[in-house]
Amino acid sequence: MQFFIIILYLMTSIPPIFTASPYERFCRHVKSGDCLAVDMWFGQYKAQRLFPMKCSKIPCPEGSKCDDGEACWKEIKELNKFHLVKLIDGQWK
Repeated sequence: MQFFIIILYLMTSIPPIFTASPYERFCRHVKSGDCLAVDMWFGQYKAQRLFPMKCSKIPCPEGSKCDDGEACWKEIKELNKFHLVKLIDGQWK
């Protein structure tokens, strides 16, 4: 029981080292050009961050996401399966 209390204390007293979720990527919004965080689980844009972040140099269309290689991508559903498509030379492939 004492071990559990110590662990609980450490978890609540130490500031978090990582402030961003590992499930986020950063993209430029096509309309505004703002760098936004995209929640990879829910596909939703989050608020603009106040600290420096890696942001895609290219704008991705609304509803798509960008990966670390700075390529836009999205999932499409065909029949009962989801497929990943990437934006290459202005075309979804």
